[in-house]
Amino acid sequence: MLSTSFMVPNQVPNHDHKVIVWLLLGYMVDHPEAKDTLEGIQRWWLPHDDLEPGTDALQTALDYLVERGWIAIAQAPTSSKVYGLNKQRLEEIKDLLS
Repeated sequence: MLSTSFMVPNQVPNHDHKVIVWLLLGYMVDHPEAKDTLEGIQRWWLPHDDLEPGTDALQTALDYLVERGWIAIAQAPTSSKVYGLNKQRLEEIKDLLS
């Protein structure tokens, strides 16, 4: 069972969303240069043997992380949103995950 004791605030709707947030933050700390679309994140960033969140659940988690300022969005030329770590908050995220 994954620990979510790092205190994801209650704005994240449920336990599954908290787990997704935790996994995304962990991935971004390990891969601070990573950037991808929602579809790419769903395919490449999350462990498929443990969790395969639906698009809505993943979008909720990404929206939460954007609201917190932990990830940033860039608009790709194809008009798809590209998500990546807000490196200015990296130390805060590391502290949160430790």
